[in-house]
Amino acid sequence: MILSFFSEKNLFRLGLFFKILFVIFFIPDIQDNLFTNFIYEFINNPSLSPWSEFMLRGGDLQSFPYGPVMFFIFLPISFLGNLFGGLFNESFYFTGLGLRVTLLIIDFLCLKVLKKIVDNH
Repeated sequence: MILSFFSEKNLFRLGLFFKILFVIFFIPDIQDNLFTNFIYEFINNPSLSPWSEFMLRGGDLQSFPYGPVMFFIFLPISFLGNLFGGLFNESFYFTGLGLRVTLLIIDFLCLKVLKKIVDNH
């Protein structure tokens, strides 16, 4: 009985459960102060040059040190989070939640790719 709990599928579910809890309740300061702030500002003040506009508004140069590809990967779910958060007057939190959910999805996709590679060798 105890050994069956530690099967690969159950361990994955347990890990996923804790990861989802962390995504919802534990918010790293660096993420809020840098990444979420940059994306939040863009969503609320769209611009053709997000980095330049952010700097003109007094933003930190280190806020989002990644290129446009990463920016556009994070933007859709963060945008949806921002819209949803507007219903509760918590747009910033839900923008960050969108960013963390995007990371969770990327983690899962990386896991699938690695599993496929391992299974084929």
